[in-house]
Amino acid sequence: MFKIPSSNKMEMTFDQAKSTITNWGSGDLLKGMELMLATWNDFATGKLDDVFEDDYDFYDAYEYECNAYNVVYETFAPLFK
Repeated sequence: MFKIPSSNKMEMTFDQAKSTITNWGSGDLLKGMELMLATWNDFATGKLDDVFEDDYDFYDAYEYECNAYNVVYETFAPLFK
């Protein structure tokens, strides 16, 4: 789950979130989830320092994707408990 700043939080339905992440994964929901997490990990480990100055820059660029990731994650999390 992403800890999204309040200025970047948005409401979206599961269908909207699924569509966003599926598009991010070139038609594959799981691939989209993995790619979004990999993008965050690249940012968090400094691989994207030349692109983003701080977390706010990252969330500004990936606002929709991060919110969509959280909706999909929250929806599917109970299946893995």
